Order: sequence, then C-alpha cells, then structure tokens
Amino acid sequence: MRTDKQSLLVALNTKDEKLWIYNGDHLRRWTAEHRKQLQRWSEDAKYENRPVPNFAERREASVRKFGNRMSSAIHEIAAQLAGYAQRRRFASVLYDDSVHEYLDSFPYFRLRVLIAEKLDHAGIKFELASGQVEEENPEPL
Repeated sequence: MRTDKQSLLVALNTKDEKLWIYNGDHLRRWTAEHRKQLQRWSEDAKYENRPVPNFAERREASVRKFGNRMSSAIHEIAAQLAGYAQRRRFASVLYDDSVHEYLDSFPYFRLRVLIAEKLDHAGIKFELASGQVEEENPEPL
C-alpha cells in the first residue's frame, strides 16, 4: 500500500500490479473549497470588523465541520483498506506514505495511525516502509 501522485492510496501486489485504488477526489474538492472560503473570510476581515468579525462564528463552525468531515473520511478510508486486506486474507501490509503530491495538506500521519490500528484489530501486521520521522538535534549556532 502506498500513497500516489494520481490517487490517495494504491494497493499493489508483489509484482507492482494495482489491486485496489482509493482516489479520494472529494477530499481534494473539500480542501479546495475550504481554503477558498477561509481566504474569502480573511479578505473580508478588514479593520471595520475588528477585533471580532461578525462572521467569526460561521468561520469557526466551518473549520469544525471541515475537521469533522476529514476525520470521518480518514476513518472510512482506513476501514475500507483494512476490510479489503481482511477479505483478501493478507498476513501483512507494507505501507509507504512518502508521496504527498495528490493532496498536499492532508493528515497523512493520522491516516497511517488509523490504518495501523484497524489492521491490528483485524489481526494483520502493519509494516512501515517510509515516512519514519527521526528526531533531529540541531547544532547550536
């Protein structure tokens, strides 16, 4: 299983043949619409509306709604992947989420965590092939 430039997730067999694809076009649409609306509210929040614009509650509600939608979608995607792996009786899933070009501001780490949890619940081993974050110790200036 890996992230991809053309779709959110692609499942491959050992011969790199595509078995399962999750495009997630709606996630791109939701993100674009949300960004656009936030930008418009930002433009409308001029000095006349300070310190709190009259649409602040709508903006906050929109942010909450977007967060809930994305959280729900991530749970559904992880469940679909785990369900597919369980139906196909996979012993393990090797996961690589190093490509973020399809959707650049997506919570890939959260997706990884939920996939691992749902696979574990199904008794399927989760192996991480990429994206391991190493702690850096910057040198003093």
